[in-house]
Amino acid sequence: MLNGMYDDYVARYGEKNTPRTLFINTARSGLRQSDSLSIIKMDTLFTKEDLDYIFKQAKDTTAIVLRRALLKGSVTLFTQEERDKFWQECASKDIDSCWSAFDRRYGPDGYTKYNKPLFNKNHTVALLYFEHHCGSLCGNRGTYILRKEKSGWKVLKLINPGIS
Repeated sequence: MLNGMYDDYVARYGEKNTPRTLFINTARSGLRQSDSLSIIKMDTLFTKEDLDYIFKQAKDTTAIVLRRALLKGSVTLFTQEERDKFWQECASKDIDSCWSAFDRRYGPDGYTKYNKPLFNKNHTVALLYFEHHCGSLCGNRGTYILRKEKSGWKVLKLINPGIS
């Protein structure tokens, strides 16, 4: 699934601008109110049973296990603990100094956060919230809707995107 979004990101922004550092929030679904309203309107994609199933998953805080071997390319996984520790160490500095330190430690692309995916009842469609952080006034976010196909997960739509 992450590989499907990775391919979409490369197509949108180019290989050079695709981040290599990922933060995976394994216990939080990231279904925002605006996402809930958007998917409720998608009655050709989600049945009432699908919506009930999705909203039930959104309340579940059980962590998922990420299998690193399934990720494409050279990607650095940035854990919750590493992220929290890094930003706590920077708390007394200005934000631009923090981002310079981040770039030196992890590379200049920032990091992308993915929350736990939510699935329709048949596990053929998924919602996955992401945030990309790349500086004090640099970032974007949104929720991908993906469909499982024979060749893997493919992006159907990006809903409620935002950019800084």
